[in-house]
Order: sequence, then structure tokens, then C-alpha cells
Amino acid sequence: IVSRAPGLRPGGLEEPKKNEILGPSALEISQGDVLAGIVSRADLAEVTVELALSNVANLRNTALELYYTDSVQPCEGRFKPLLSNGAIPRLHGDTYEELFRDIQPNIDFYKS
Repeated sequence: IVSRAPGLRPGGLEEPKKNEILGPSALEISQGDVLAGIVSRADLAEVTVELALSNVANLRNTALELYYTDSVQPCEGRFKPLLSNGAIPRLHGDTYEELFRDIQPNIDFYKS
């Protein structure tokens, strides 16, 4: 079964009292379950709706991680070099269309 929307794996959820929408320019998307960070529940909800409504190509059969750019960190120590060497695409955009534009079908960036 191929899903219309991608699998969305949010980073750690920010404290509810700080729950606010910072929007696409504050967010980062990566793939491969290598990088993580923090994101607010409000931004997570907004991205979920935007993904469901998006017509951007390549959203089917994919999974992605969502977090604030300023909170990014490797999921495990062995992934730390991937954060700095540019091997993992870190997607950014001022609009949701720009943020989603370069999402790729499922890719295993780090094969053990």
C-alpha cells in the first residue's frame, strides 16, 4: 500500500506552554532517520495539514523528520559526521511548498 501523504516523524515535542507556530522558515526536514530536534505541537499540526493538502511531487512512499533548524542533532553518535559533512540533505524553505520541494522517496542515507 502506498500512502498519499508521507510518514511524518516529528522531533521531540516542545513544552506545551511554549506552543506557538514559527512557520516554515524556522523548520527543517531531513530523511533517513538520522537527524532529530525539537518542534512545537502547533507547528507539527500545521505541517501535517500542509502535507496532506500539498501537490508537491515525491510525497508518496516517503518518510521525513521534522524539527526546528536551530535544534538539529544526530539521532545517534555514529551519525554525527553526517550532520557536518553535507551527506544528509537538510531541507529548508520560506514557504511550505519550498520546504517540501526536495523531499525524495524513501532513502536509506546510512546503511550499517
